Amino acid sequence: MNFQLLVRQILLIFNSERTISAPYHLLKGKKSSQTLEDAVLFHLQPYYHLLPFLTRESYDAVIAKLCQQGDLQLTNERYTVKPPPQQSSHFDGFSYRGGERVFFARLQLLVQTLSQRNAQNMKFVPVVTDLRIQRFVKQFLRRYTTASLAEDLYKEIVSLLADEAISDWQRLLFTYRLSGYEQPAQTLEQLASTKDVATIDAELAWLEALHYLLKRVESPLLLALLEGCIVSEPLTVSAAKTLQFLAQGYTLEQVANERKLKLATIHDHVIEIARNRPTFDITPYVEDKIVRRVHQAVATLKTRRLKVLQQTLNIDYFTIRLALTREV
Repeated sequence: MNFQLLVRQILLIFNSERTISAPYHLLKGKKSSQTLEDAVLFHLQPYYHLLPFLTRESYDAVIAKLCQQGDLQLTNERYTVKPPPQQSSHFDGFSYRGGERVFFARLQLLVQTLSQRNAQNMKFVPVVTDLRIQRFVKQFLRRYTTASLAEDLYKEIVSLLADEAISDWQRLLFTYRLSGYEQPAQTLEQLASTKDVATIDAELAWLEALHYLLKRVESPLLLALLEGCIVSEPLTVSAAKTLQFLAQGYTLEQVANERKLKLATIHDHVIEIARNRPTFDITPYVEDKIVRRVHQAVATLKTRRLKVLQQTLNIDYFTIRLALTREV
């Protein structure tokens, strides 16, 4: 899936319920309560935080091109988008949120180090300058000291890449970005130029393969490199702290006072908790009959726009947002 098709797909799912900027914030992985809610509410978790380095200029350029091609029409705050061709994908941005890039950086540095060590030349410039990655690889090498480490890692990589679900282009994007002794890695820009595709499209192809493959890692060395790269606790630190207070019986107002935070911030925390913890009881904050009213309004009005729902139901935004975290 290339970038244009991806943006069209996300816009289609939002169905003009959000602004034209919403896909940009989603792909960047904006940590605002609105973007996180949208990811879940519209079932767009696979695309969340896919492209953290996406610039606004690049996004706006694609929007302009879609308009020029007639695939997108903008009218004030609304838009209509032509449905893109149906394409399946293996993205899972919500589960990794950048962790897949950490894994790959670890792999890049480990492969380079083992290659240099096998060539008995340890005077080299690390391909990864991030000190956290360097410390991880050093600890990894202290843990795995077998003479066959390089060969074992090679076999694990070859076995992983043998999966028929990924293309030869994706295998090339994976392997050619690894460097070794007197074998410099190629950048995504260089690899994209060989296929005459946009760099961002090459990045998406690489990410999709990476997300697919990492779900299937079973071998010990690659599993060790994957340590901590999958989001196991979706709650932010602050929301988790609010949850601790709620578990002790504090009211929302009491939590706000204890933590010296605005009540609106605590409301955001409750929404985040309810969204990520299906077993979290929301009835102390919204009655079941209100939840049903909100969902009935969504079905009748065919919209999830909070402003429209609030004006129709005359219910506060917090209650509506909380009701939308539950299916009826």
